[in-house]
Amino acid sequence: MTSSLSNRISEAVGPFGVMGAFMQPQGHVQVIMNCLDFALNPQAALDAPRWQWIEGKTVEIEHQLPEHIAQDLARRGHDIKWALGSLNQRNAGLD
Repeated sequence: MTSSLSNRISEAVGPFGVMGAFMQPQGHVQVIMNCLDFALNPQAALDAPRWQWIEGKTVEIEHQLPEHIAQDLARRGHDIKWALGSLNQRNAGLD
């Protein structure tokens, strides 16, 4: 697992990390987005439903993601695949 350190104006805020091979950089971005854009605390940001870009316009999403978001992505031309289980655990070989 590669960990990251978040900073705020040259001051360390805290370390974080997600497992997941190909999913790992995407997971890091999603955790930071959840904290900054949606004001989630770190645990809630880690627990939030994930999505994973596969290739082209194919996006795999976890079942906890609201249906209206999947429908909106499909209307915008994305090929939506529903993940079996947790993307984080699957990509880390834990499922």
